Amino acid sequence: RVSLEGVLRESSRSGAGSRHQTRARNVLVAGQIALALVLLIGAGLLLRSFERLRGVGLGIQHADTITFEVNLPSGRYTSPERRAQFHRQFQERVAALPGVRAIGAVSRLPVTGSYHSWGTRRLDGPADVRSLDTQHRTIEGRYFEALGIPLLRGRTFNADDTATEPMRVVVSQEVARRIF
Repeated sequence: RVSLEGVLRESSRSGAGSRHQTRARNVLVAGQIALALVLLIGAGLLLRSFERLRGVGLGIQHADTITFEVNLPSGRYTSPERRAQFHRQFQERVAALPGVRAIGAVSRLPVTGSYHSWGTRRLDGPADVRSLDTQHRTIEGRYFEALGIPLLRGRTFNADDTATEPMRVVVSQEVARRIF
């Protein structure tokens, strides 16, 4: 049995509950303040990191650049030849527009997340570069020029490069450094 008289007296004297309740409330308030402080510091660090990321160069020319996505209906463009023909004609028409300096196509824009990864291997290299995951993208036209991506060595693709020839690749400076 609980003595209601004792409970009423205790709560009427202090107005805030028993000592046990007061202590529990103080612990909860202190915990909430500590958690709020941790969240505030975390938010400040996140904003600072975001501001630093905004200042990092992407290695591409994004001013005066327009990107868009072209999805062809599979029922109308059933063969790879028809899709390739559409892309060639589309690029010719866009290139003919006033003010267009260069046009290119890519299977996925840079810095927009992962795409297709290939395992790249060098059999005679050091153990840390024998296997390297690299992303690949299919490009067409003057893609590198359109995005202002400089070519450091070698050449880009041209109209003579076809799917029937040996595969040609352009690798990033980081991949070249790690493999070669």
